[in-house]
Amino acid sequence: MKKTTEKSIVKVFEEMPSMWTKCPKCNELLYAKEVGRLNKCTWMGKGCGYVFPYPVAKVQKVGILLRNPKSTYGELSALILEILDSIIFRNEKLAFLSVVIGLVQSSHERRLIQVKK
Repeated sequence: MKKTTEKSIVKVFEEMPSMWTKCPKCNELLYAKEVGRLNKCTWMGKGCGYVFPYPVAKVQKVGILLRNPKSTYGELSALILEILDSIIFRNEKLAFLSVVIGLVQSSHERRLIQVKK
């Protein structure tokens, strides 16, 4: 029987698409598909009602592409430009870009750590 280590558990969570997201207002863990559909904090009819300033489902698409080791930056930039074209309001575009920049930076750092090992 294979021994489960903390590193193997962390690796599994990093590789799989995130099923949960955290509300920045009440810190409640929310089911990502539900947040992507409603774009606000509701958990089983409860929750603080925080409305995310960016389209969560579109950020999740970028996150999935970043987790794929075979994806290229060309594919990533094409997806981001396509999503930006679909967002109407300027403040939503800015919020989307700030979240995506954070995702890209953390993904790049994770890939650098893997290369060093």
